[in-house]
Amino acid sequence: MNMKKILTIIIAAAIIIPATLLTVYAEDKQTTTGRFDENFVNQENTLKLNITEDTEIIYEDGIIFEGELSDLINRELTVIYSISTRSIPAITIPEKIIIMYEKAVHPIYIFTEEEQAQIKAEMAERIESSDIILNQINIESPRAFINDDGILMLPFRAIAEGIGFEVNWKAETKTVSMGGSLTFSIGKDEYNFSGHESMPLGTAPVLKNGNTYVPISLFENMPFGKVIVRNYLTENALNIEIHIPAIGG
Repeated sequence: MNMKKILTIIIAAAIIIPATLLTVYAEDKQTTTGRFDENFVNQENTLKLNITEDTEIIYEDGIIFEGELSDLINRELTVIYSISTRSIPAITIPEKIIIMYEKAVHPIYIFTEEEQAQIKAEMAERIESSDIILNQINIESPRAFINDDGILMLPFRAIAEGIGFEVNWKAETKTVSMGGSLTFSIGKDEYNFSGHESMPLGTAPVLKNGNTYVPISLFENMPFGKVIVRNYLTENALNIEIHIPAIGG
């Protein structure tokens, strides 16, 4: 571009832009990527786009954009331009705008307290009517349940024996032992392991219909190395997976 053409651009810009703004010509094209508001000012307030019919607008894969300019608001854009003003924000007529593709995000829906209560009630009902499948085996076991604090309570003996531990019960103290080293008592929010201090469970074990129930956290926090515990519902079944490296589970 010759000097005469540069001066022509500067004079033309001065007619449109207030005298306090000076136009700068950059021989090399500049590129920026960001999101622009309804006034096409970027989030940093450093650049404002003056989009004209001469601005080429395409998608990231080269497809020509045929929508409204309002569709560009808050989209991630890569902008290529050569000339901008000395102002805050700088103003430019972009030569090209590339619309970047973004991963779709589901809208966030906030449940009301009533809806949350209904969901919890339905989940509790499903759990209490589901058989227990332990490590892909359908075991003979009382059904699990959700307590008033929303904690999943599991039938202890069936689960512990199902993963290979011996379980003992002392009626006089209402104390349960597993494998001879882990113990807890009904009504006390803690468990003990040989050589360790008492650890909280989050809720106390309970007796229900003659069966001992414990929070799932007891199995999650067993001190046998990196214990992996997962639970999920399928049709008519509560699936429990417990893998304990220390015993090859």
